[in-house]
Amino acid sequence: LCLCLLLFLVLNASAEQLLRAQQDSRGYSEVILKDQPTAYWDFSEPKSAKSTSSKASDAFRAKLLGKVALNHQGPRPKAFPLFDQANSAADFPGGKDCLQVDDPGEESPLDFDAGDSITLEAWVFPRTIGNDQYVSVISKGRTGNAGFEKENLNYALRLKGDNQVALVNFLFRSRGPLHNSVDNKKQTTAPKFHRWTSSIGFPVESGWHHIVVTYSFGTVGSVRAYLDGQAIAGTWDMEGDTDAAPFVDNDQVWIGSGQPNHTAAFKGWLDEIAIYRRALTAEQIASHYRCNSTSTNTWVAASDLPEDRVRVQLFDGLMDRTWGFTLDKPTLEFDLP
Repeated sequence: LCLCLLLFLVLNASAEQLLRAQQDSRGYSEVILKDQPTAYWDFSEPKSAKSTSSKASDAFRAKLLGKVALNHQGPRPKAFPLFDQANSAADFPGGKDCLQVDDPGEESPLDFDAGDSITLEAWVFPRTIGNDQYVSVISKGRTGNAGFEKENLNYALRLKGDNQVALVNFLFRSRGPLHNSVDNKKQTTAPKFHRWTSSIGFPVESGWHHIVVTYSFGTVGSVRAYLDGQAIAGTWDMEGDTDAAPFVDNDQVWIGSGQPNHTAAFKGWLDEIAIYRRALTAEQIASHYRCNSTSTNTWVAASDLPEDRVRVQLFDGLMDRTWGFTLDKPTLEFDLP
């Protein structure tokens, strides 16, 4: 049995912390747009989910499917001082509820091929993720739309559930002939998928978190991932890392769900989703994440918890008496029998 008991000592923020937040004059959207995303959905309009990064007002506008609501409270000060007090996010109840973005056509800015670099970025607040379940934040292809191949995934940024911990996940299909596999003791042919998963994550339903994956298609060893501004490690599985070109077509981009049966539906809140046609640097990504803390965040890995003991962590200096905070390193930590 693995238990983790968090004991929070709530104290008022220092005057220095508050002054630092007040003096930060850069808004979050300004920081993002400076790095020139190809598409950027900030969910700032309650009845629209258009991309704010294109000169054309209707470019990459997302169509609302189901009961997605765009008026939920997103990341806000005091915890996240780059955001406005009225910042809003999208609420995804799960199931068939998602946002859909049409691909403009051949070789569009949403298509990524061999030699192209991609950065996928989002703020996430999952309410629930089943163990070993993968939920989609943003993906292109694998929609089940008529006229497209069934397993036509160009790219996907997802979360994987691991005993109530959310791990960052990246998935794509490579182009080329189908390979032989064994499915239910029958020889079949299947597309080649390449899946990367982080080794650490964050507790599900623990507030807002910033996730980023960068990758250069066709370049082995190029994947990078970040959680709350910090680089994180992980491993490839399925067909592993590859120099093969990705599968590319003109299928839609979906936000908040994946696959035609919606088994990868995200349940929770999403905000500030962006796609870039280059790999952002660690410094750029760190500048996109800013919270009122003085040290590096520490997240729970189930493998790090002691068996048959209770871990007690004391935290000092939380910003307010809500669950929307971000933790620093524990002030005190010990295990009890």
